[in-house]
Amino acid sequence: MFGEKILDYWDDIMKDLGDIIAIPSVAQPQDGPYPFGKDAATAVDKAIEIAERYGIKTKNSDYYAMHAELGEGEENAVVMAHLDVVPAGEGWDSDPYTMVIRNGKAFGRGVSDNKGPAIVALHCLRALKEAGVVGKRKLRVVLGSAEEIGMQDMGHYFSKEQMPTMGFTPDACYGVCHCEKGLFRFAVTGKVGKKIVSFKAGTVVNAVPYKAKADVLCDDDEFAKLVEAANAAEVKFDITRTENGAHIVATGKAAHASTPEIGINAAAHLAHLLVNVFGADCGEFLTFMDEKVGLAYDGSNIGVKMSDEPSGALTFNLGLVNIENGEGRFDIDIRYPATKSGAEIDKILAK
Repeated sequence: MFGEKILDYWDDIMKDLGDIIAIPSVAQPQDGPYPFGKDAATAVDKAIEIAERYGIKTKNSDYYAMHAELGEGEENAVVMAHLDVVPAGEGWDSDPYTMVIRNGKAFGRGVSDNKGPAIVALHCLRALKEAGVVGKRKLRVVLGSAEEIGMQDMGHYFSKEQMPTMGFTPDACYGVCHCEKGLFRFAVTGKVGKKIVSFKAGTVVNAVPYKAKADVLCDDDEFAKLVEAANAAEVKFDITRTENGAHIVATGKAAHASTPEIGINAAAHLAHLLVNVFGADCGEFLTFMDEKVGLAYDGSNIGVKMSDEPSGALTFNLGLVNIENGEGRFDIDIRYPATKSGAEIDKILAK
């Protein structure tokens, strides 16, 4: 089978993947020539270098994205992948930006999402070129640099380049997906009670935060209640007495925002602990977060629980929390069923 020819390039694939894994291409929007930061731009440059090394023509779309192209024709078939990654976070057994092979598996930030598929797609173009396969349309591999933060890269790219006649993205663990859930994100801000000095959790909105930290003011009796409640909780809390209160660290389990049910949200559990112990003294912001988000990952507490047959249930992830100087903000990532609409979600949330 022709498809097996990709295995002829296995050693090159692994080398190229290791080279691009080494680039910590976390997208960070900024002004200047690199719209998502120098590291994201470096990943684009590396992909161009790899493609051109194998004789495939490329184009850099202002560091928002690049494409590698094979063939001619009016129509355009596209394979879309991305080169940006979410922050590595903690808990790695090895350097996340040095790819290692253990028990036949590659480990490194972006190996599966989505640098591995991106590199394989480039080598598929190489395989077609070297086999002399000629199609009736242009075949492009389009690699973006900001998929993880909202896909502004694709808006820019397709404002300047031909829209695809057909295409797919190798960015999932399934054989074939015919639809995808919608994405809806929002933030809530508010005042925080004087008991709460600070609260920080999460690095990106599209991941379940596995660690959350807070500093609170409390007397000895309140500290004892805090420790008692923490010992009875479902997650691990480390509590240290400070001069005027306590420092609390909650440890949960990380997961992608699309599958919050397999994670343990440290931020949600920490908020629940604080509201359980201090009540209204936490302030309306934190009590609202505990009541309307809470420990649910299906949006049921705020009234947006829903599902459909093609794509399943809505997921609701508390991804980021930041409290300081009496002001709080939390950010939510929702993946809603394919047959529903963002307008439906927005109407419920506004009410």
